Amino acid sequence: MGSEGSESIVLSDARHGAYKKLVIAQGRLIGAVLVGDTADALWYSRTDPDAAPTAKIRADMMFGRSLSLSKAAA
Repeated sequence: MGSEGSESIVLSDARHGAYKKLVIAQGRLIGAVLVGDTADALWYSRTDPDAAPTAKIRADMMFGRSLSLSKAAA
């Protein structure tokens, strides 16, 4: 998943049976693959690629909605 100019952020945690891959292009989330830990799947799917860039939450996006939004509000 991804195209030229996009980048992937991957988290693979075999111990907990979780794999996450987020694809970002032009500073926006354009795709996600979740295996195992899918608790934030709805949040990722509702992240509108036409909305504000993800720069404020980029470092925490992989760890889910709760952490990302709490950091963005700070």
